[in-house]
Amino acid sequence: MSAQDRHTWRWLLHPYKIDVYLRTYFEQRPLHIHRANSEHYGELLTVVQLGNLIASGLFRHPSIRLVRDEVPLPPQSYIREISAPGGARVAAIDPQRVMSAYRDGCTVVCPAINRYWRPLALLCRGLEAESGYDVQANAYLTPPASVGFAPHWDSHDVLVVQLQGAKRWFVFDRPQRRLPLDDEVCRSAETTGEFTEIGLDQGDLLYVPRGHVHQAASLDSESLHVSITVKPPSWYDVLRTALDERVRSDPSLRAAAPFGYLNDQILEDGDAAAPTAAGLDLTNALRATADRFVLGRLTYPSGLFDLADRHVAGPLRPRPDLIFRVSEVGERVKLLFPGGGTLEFPAAFATALRYVAAAKHVTIDSVAAFLPPPEAEHLLAELVDHGLLVPVTGSEELGRVPP
Repeated sequence: MSAQDRHTWRWLLHPYKIDVYLRTYFEQRPLHIHRANSEHYGELLTVVQLGNLIASGLFRHPSIRLVRDEVPLPPQSYIREISAPGGARVAAIDPQRVMSAYRDGCTVVCPAINRYWRPLALLCRGLEAESGYDVQANAYLTPPASVGFAPHWDSHDVLVVQLQGAKRWFVFDRPQRRLPLDDEVCRSAETTGEFTEIGLDQGDLLYVPRGHVHQAASLDSESLHVSITVKPPSWYDVLRTALDERVRSDPSLRAAAPFGYLNDQILEDGDAAAPTAAGLDLTNALRATADRFVLGRLTYPSGLFDLADRHVAGPLRPRPDLIFRVSEVGERVKLLFPGGGTLEFPAAFATALRYVAAAKHVTIDSVAAFLPPPEAEHLLAELVDHGLLVPVTGSEELGRVPP
């Protein structure tokens, strides 16, 4: 697979097909993918690379957590205050204290490590671009023969990618809480019922749907895995968006609740006529959800400030860390991208923008299949000027010009 293909669901789940995963496992049951190829995920992160990241002094509290025997360590035991410009004091992670705690049996947890490590940033961004779901990567480094967390269920789906070493997982077959909401928390895990014991080796993947109780323990060597957390918007979220739009246009939904509604008799007598919210526009609400998702993504601005080579004469490609969304509004079309970015063009540019957003590589000639050449050049120049397209390097394979 090419470098770009390694940022896809197809690569993550190989050899399972994405349609099989969605139809048979997603939000339904756990999935263990065992591979003979222990290096399948080898380029994502290693123990040495994680150690170098921690030693760099880049992390600030709470970007690292320590857990031993199911109990989190107090942050004061591994942070130190340092002076920042202007005299402010910040809580920095002390690499020596982290290493000492690890040697004493602590699991090192790095939440949202995709914010600091580009290979995982690109993977999360690629998965987000395909699914429209919020994706985050959390790294877990566990010493030999150790247990980090107590049995629990999560309010998000988890795809565990075993990068080094091995772990033994216990996953209960039936969910304790069926499809919990994002703000629900597991306060006590039920550890009765049937469960599956899974040996996760280097290169393996384990999918745990939200609501399923699970626990893991390392074996006789240290273990490094990344949990890729997936938080999809629910239909409940879409309904709330649709209702919010309806409220703005329907005065009856903005009217006061019945006077005296604390008295249940008023409601039982039917004197309080409640307005109806039937006919909510879920299609437009889903579009609004998609717009909000794209605009709210983090940006990973590699090459954004490289102004040395911003010509459009040669082949160009979208920056791999971006998601593009084309949204038509009246006589205008908007190109949305992470960080709250929006560019507007005439509606006639819509087809060309969709092509650019979906293509691996573009040229003036390929975009000219949808626009007159001068307008095609103007469009590409605008996208290059905003850092959304970058030149294709000599080692990259060129895409085909559309018919």
